[in-house]
Amino acid sequence: MNEKRKPVYEFGRFRMASAEGLLTRDGQAIRLPPKALELLLFLLENRGRVVGKETLLTRVWSGTFVEESNLTKNVFLLRRNLGAREDGRPYIETFPKRGYRFDADVRERSAAEFAHAPAEVGSATSRQDLGSFVGRDQQLRQLKALMEQTIDGAGKMALLSGEAGIGKTALAESFLASVRRRHPNVLAARGVCVEQYGSGEAYLPFLDALTSLLRTCAKERVLTALQANAPAWCLHLPSIASCVERDRIQYETIGATKERMLREMGDFLGALTANIPLVLLLEDLHWADQSTADLLHSLGRRIGSQRLLMIGTYRPEDVEISKHPLRNYVRELLAHRVCEEFPLEALPDHDVGAYLNARFAPNDFPAEIAALIARKTEGHPLFLSGLADFLIERGDIIWNENSWIVTRRPAELSLEVPSNVCSIIRNRIERLEERDRRLLEYAAIEAKSSPPPWFQPSWNSKRLPSKSSWSGSIGCTGWSAGLKRRNCLTARWRSGIVLRTRSIRTRSMAPWCRPAASCCIGARGRNF
Repeated sequence: MNEKRKPVYEFGRFRMASAEGLLTRDGQAIRLPPKALELLLFLLENRGRVVGKETLLTRVWSGTFVEESNLTKNVFLLRRNLGAREDGRPYIETFPKRGYRFDADVRERSAAEFAHAPAEVGSATSRQDLGSFVGRDQQLRQLKALMEQTIDGAGKMALLSGEAGIGKTALAESFLASVRRRHPNVLAARGVCVEQYGSGEAYLPFLDALTSLLRTCAKERVLTALQANAPAWCLHLPSIASCVERDRIQYETIGATKERMLREMGDFLGALTANIPLVLLLEDLHWADQSTADLLHSLGRRIGSQRLLMIGTYRPEDVEISKHPLRNYVRELLAHRVCEEFPLEALPDHDVGAYLNARFAPNDFPAEIAALIARKTEGHPLFLSGLADFLIERGDIIWNENSWIVTRRPAELSLEVPSNVCSIIRNRIERLEERDRRLLEYAAIEAKSSPPPWFQPSWNSKRLPSKSSWSGSIGCTGWSAGLKRRNCLTARWRSGIVLRTRSIRTRSMAPWCRPAASCCIGARGRNF
């Protein structure tokens, strides 16, 4: 089917463009896995009808054997992002042992109506949707100032740093959306680093970004610049060249070295940005391979004379703990003032209140609800959004005719840790070395106000008490020492680390052990 003939579906605050496979809410892109988008599109095409599970598995996962749990997970993901309709019912209804039905008023429009509208990249920062993004106004202003410098020919590198879930990606997407509105001719590309085991694939985020550039309206310009300035890179993008051209390029680039790859990418970006500015977003740089780190360093030394704004997101604690090569490169680029870092912290209480008022608009919440949630989450964006989802799923927050209400008194609310937060914290603790994990376990339960004899700046693991000596030997409050030894660690964690999540509770720690815990997990403790 011709791309312009593929319809655009509108329902509630959402729009689903079938040609682009793009779901937006109030004009803001919602990032979803491809299969989740395919599932939503198929349900929209068959709206009002119950579609069987077998039919969905066959159509969405055609030619692939998958379990029914894949379908269930994607339906859950869609429901979580779509939320509820105005009457409080979900957009996707479940019919036990039968299937699912998309139930909403849907308006079908032609894609041609939107042919000249600039595509949005990421999330917008408009004040009408503060529920998606709040509290980073200062950083946004600084990034916009860097964009103006870039357009004038003085490129820059900006690093958004902070712990997992602090809002680095949300800030980057909001900035990209504002660039699209203010400078519609600016190119934007995104690349994502992934945690690779073994040697992995070199230059992965840059290859990802090149692929996204080749999908834009400037495809021909990008392709011409690539072939003229970076032939060795063309070999890594087989879709852009025919077999004959690949053979020719391969012959011409025999013996291509790493230095040549770095030089070619610099030449390509210089040629491309000579005529049009480019914003290059590279996410999760703490997982960047050595080649990617070297390329970032090489580009950083040339960026000052190009119309290129490179934005990277990373977790500084992961870079420090793993002794990542990016650590020294960042220091050097900061010293030469070609790079600026934007460390992100938790949201203040007033922004937590703004988030709740925007996400649940209108609402009739008691005044103490915002303070309670702010105190529980400590303003961490991921914890905040996860807890809001949890309260909806549990029925503590519901839509009641004309507004959102809380079904219990604040004093009766049991604010548990959201499952997505549990997974993040568990993964981070499991990645620690045995020595660090042992120190963290002991520090979390130590109630003394001064360091014990075994605690030294060097963290000598030989001085740590053995686990067999922990039972009943440490004076803590809030737990029973009479459990079996195999459950000893779990019992001790009740005072310093929540049993379900193993989340560090630094407020209950003695002052001397808080820095140790922060160094071990690479993040501030959360009071869960």
